[in-house]
Amino acid sequence: MTKAEPEDGASSAEDGFTRDSADIEAIRADETMSDTQQWIRTARRRRPENPARALRLLHLIGVWRPVDRLIEDAERFDERDAAQILGVAALHRSISDTAAILLAKWPSALAKTVARTFARQRLTIDVAEIIVLLTTRYAHRPQAAGIVETMLNEIAWGDDVPAGGGRIIRDVELIHVHLVAGRRTAEAHRLLTQVFSFERPPGYAHDLALEFYHDVPQRNVLGDWARETVTSRKPTRPAVAVMSDLIHRCGPIDSTHARRLIADVGGTWPAEPLASLCVLLLDCDCDDRVVAICKAAARRPYLAEVAAVIREFWARSELSGVREDLLREAVVGSPPHTAALTVDQVNDLAKQAAEHRTANAAEQIRSLVRVAGCRGPDLVDLLESIPDKKRRRAAGLDLAAQLAESAKAGTVEPKAVAAYISSLRARTWPGTRQAADDVVNELTGIAHSSPRVVAEIAVELFSDDRMRKDAEAVLRHYLLNHAVVKTADLVTLIARVKGTALGRRALADVLRETVRRWPPSRRREAVDRLVEAGFGDEADQISRS
Repeated sequence: MTKAEPEDGASSAEDGFTRDSADIEAIRADETMSDTQQWIRTARRRRPENPARALRLLHLIGVWRPVDRLIEDAERFDERDAAQILGVAALHRSISDTAAILLAKWPSALAKTVARTFARQRLTIDVAEIIVLLTTRYAHRPQAAGIVETMLNEIAWGDDVPAGGGRIIRDVELIHVHLVAGRRTAEAHRLLTQVFSFERPPGYAHDLALEFYHDVPQRNVLGDWARETVTSRKPTRPAVAVMSDLIHRCGPIDSTHARRLIADVGGTWPAEPLASLCVLLLDCDCDDRVVAICKAAARRPYLAEVAAVIREFWARSELSGVREDLLREAVVGSPPHTAALTVDQVNDLAKQAAEHRTANAAEQIRSLVRVAGCRGPDLVDLLESIPDKKRRRAAGLDLAAQLAESAKAGTVEPKAVAAYISSLRARTWPGTRQAADDVVNELTGIAHSSPRVVAEIAVELFSDDRMRKDAEAVLRHYLLNHAVVKTADLVTLIARVKGTALGRRALADVLRETVRRWPPSRRREAVDRLVEAGFGDEADQISRS
């Protein structure tokens, strides 16, 4: 039986390994500069017949020759051979040796090639360590800053840039993490700035964020970078694009992650990039997220910032559909997040938001005022400050409904409602009587009527000689609505009014003009109930024909 011969490929590999081993020993044993040059010449001679063998020789020189000898001798290398040898050396040497190679005085093109090779192919932790070393221990070296910039560009710019190398998303994230760990936050920030300095495909930022969330779950790395970018007056377009991608793809809007992103953007971004972000999100059909951002922006603690956002949203026609959400949240609030603004705050916000292009914003702001805690005259002042008649009328109706509802609920004192009506009667601008009538209609209508509130307001109005007719009118308007007023309500009202100046001077007349006109069955029921409650005199006023 004959002995099996090795296959050609195996034989070639074994022979190549044997020759490489011999070359390694020879190269390591070489002590003279001339021998290194001899190896270069040998590689060149072999190149025509065996290019791979020639490249292996250059590779071995880069791996095994002492760094100081490489640096001294490389000036005599052919430019391409030098790039090959030094690039290999940068990939295989220690961090300190690599730093020495990078900092040597090479022609600029060669230095850039070696730095790019290192940044593109070395382990991420090594790349970060070199950058840390160059920006700390070797920061005084004039070429250090340029090398760092070249590396950051190479890491960031993938195949989207002509002749670029770049690193994959995972590598970018790892290098950033290591840079931050090495306290080189400025370089880490610049890395992300370079990464997003040109348009990335949809989802790129989201994928990078997922890598960060895995390794740095306690931080919103891209969100922090974007915030710092837009608040430092740097070009904001990359940050806006990044946050648009993140918010668009962050999952359900009620998720913790989505809420954090939206709260951070809405609460901290300057007005102009915030508006640009909302325009981009609307283009992605993310209307619900834009509304959420508006609400977050409206909750800012400083009215000047809220006013700036309002002005910017009025400058963008694309955002007209969400302006109402922004204003309502700013003025009305949404407990428990924020409370409604006071009248003074509403006026302040309206003044700060008012510009020639946002004039109607100020009117809308004033029309959204909440009545809780507000003085009647202040509300009238606010209403008067709305120049547009239709908008003022709408605001008056809204205030009337709020006052009636809040008085019934006990969050607004009847005295404040009476003061509002009195203040309206004292003004002369068009629409004051209608605004006062609106309040009376709401107080006595089916939605918000309360006998206690009506009685309190009437008593308060009657205490002002100028408002006695209005006090009687409030009672009449309420008691004529027999479909709303129950006999128990009548008892409650009389119990409060009797014994007051209003009760002594006007109650009997009011009862005769109102309850006496009720349908007979209702009137008899009212008489019986009043007698039972001890109000016989008032019952007589109703029952007399």
